[in-house]
Amino acid sequence: MREYKYIRVDKIIRDKIEELEIRKDYKYYCMVFMNKVVYSYMYSVKKENNNDSWVRKSIESIKEGIFGNKKITYDCIRALENGGLIERGTSYLKDEYSKGFKPRILPIGKFITVKAEDYLNKRQITNFQNRLIKNLDRGVEWHLINLIKNVEVDLLRLEMVARINFNYDFKIYKTKDEFIEQIMAIEISEESIREHLKEIGLKRIRADRIEKELCKRSFLKTKMLELLELENTGIVKGEKGGRHFHALSNAPRELRACMISTNPKKPYLMQVDIKNSQPFLLLCLFEENNIEIEQGLKMGIIGGKFYEEIGFCWGFNPFDITNNHITRQEIKRKVYSNLLFADNEIRKESEYFQKVQANYPKFANAILTLTQNGETLASLLQELEAKQMLPVVKKFKAIGLHDAVLTVTVNQESDVEKVKEEILKRFKEKYKITPSLSVDKISERKEVNLKLWKHI
Repeated sequence: MREYKYIRVDKIIRDKIEELEIRKDYKYYCMVFMNKVVYSYMYSVKKENNNDSWVRKSIESIKEGIFGNKKITYDCIRALENGGLIERGTSYLKDEYSKGFKPRILPIGKFITVKAEDYLNKRQITNFQNRLIKNLDRGVEWHLINLIKNVEVDLLRLEMVARINFNYDFKIYKTKDEFIEQIMAIEISEESIREHLKEIGLKRIRADRIEKELCKRSFLKTKMLELLELENTGIVKGEKGGRHFHALSNAPRELRACMISTNPKKPYLMQVDIKNSQPFLLLCLFEENNIEIEQGLKMGIIGGKFYEEIGFCWGFNPFDITNNHITRQEIKRKVYSNLLFADNEIRKESEYFQKVQANYPKFANAILTLTQNGETLASLLQELEAKQMLPVVKKFKAIGLHDAVLTVTVNQESDVEKVKEEILKRFKEKYKITPSLSVDKISERKEVNLKLWKHI
C-alpha cells in the first residue's frame, strides 16, 4: 500500500503551493490533493473528449482520505482556489455540500520528489498513514498483490514510448531510479504540440484541442511514473458496481504493452477480453431480470453486431460500422451517452434514444425498466461484471481490467484456455448464454532483452 513518504509533483505546482499563505503541513496535503485532482481531470478529458469536465470528489471523502478534518479541508481548498490552482464547479451531491474541481495548472513541466518528512512531523505522518489505512478496503488487497508480484515494466519498451511521444533523448542509465529521474525531467510544451498537430494535417488548431493533447501527454507521463513504482500504488473498490481500480486499470494501451511477467517460468503475459462486453453484459442483465427484448437484436448482441443494429437505426451503414474504426467509435460514443450511461430524463429527450425505441421498443423499454428505481445502468453493468469476472481473476491470480478484460501470466500460451473455459462456464451456468472471447499476447519476457538496457 502506498505510504506517501514522498510524492512526485510538477515543480510549477509545488512552487505555487509554496507561495500560499497556509501552514507548512497544509501545503503537503494540498500537493497530495492537487495530484489527485489533476490526475483525474487529465484522464477524464482524454477519455471523454470534453474539456469541460469536473472532478467530482465529495468533501467527506477528501476529508477522510487526505486532510483529516473539515476545517483543514476547507482552508486548503479555499487557499488553492484563491491561489489560482483550482476552480470549483456548481454541482452538488445529494444531502452533502460538495462541488466539482478543475485544475487551472496542468503538470507539463519537470517533476520533483517532495518528501513528507520535510512538511509533516512524525505524529502527522502517522496520522496521515492511519487515514490511508482506514480507507483501505482489506477485501481487495489480494488483487493489488497479484499486480505487484506478477508484472513489471520493460524499461526498453517504456523508453521507446517516451521517445515517440515526447521526442526525449535519454542518457545512459544503469538503474531504474536513474530512469525515473529522466522521466521526471520530461517537459511538455504547447509549441511541440502545435507542431505535432500541424504534422498530422490540422489547419485550425483550437485551444480545446491543445488542452486535450496536453492532458493526454501529461497523463501518459504521470502514468509512466506510477507504473515504474507499482510497489507504491494502491487499489480502491468502486462505491458503485464494485470494480477494482488500480494502476493498470486506466493505463493507455501503449503502456500496457510495456508490461511483462516478473516470472521467467511464466514468461507470457496474456489478455482475455469479452468482445463487445457492454452489450453482452446488458443482455445478461435482461436475462437475470426475465426481461424480453426483440429476438433479432438479441441475436445481434450474441453475434457481436449490436453496434451495427443500433447504428442502422440512426442511418449509418452497418458495413461502415464493422470496417471503419472511426465510424464504430462514433457509434459507441452515441450508444454510451444516449442509451447505456444516460439517465432516464436524458434518454426520453434524446432523439437517438427515440429512434432506437421506434425500431426496438422492447429493448428501449427494458432499459427504462432496469433504471426506474434510480439505479444507473452503468453501476448495474459494472456490478454484474465484477461479480462474474473478479472470481476468475482471483482463482488464476490474475489482474482484472475494466470492460471485462483479464491479464494473466502463463508458462505456455495455450494455458490461457483454462481461463477462457472458466469465464464461459460461469456465464453459461448463470445466464444460459456465453460471450465471445478474444485472446491476445501482450508480451513475452526475454531475459536477454532485460539485461540489454544496462549496457546501452
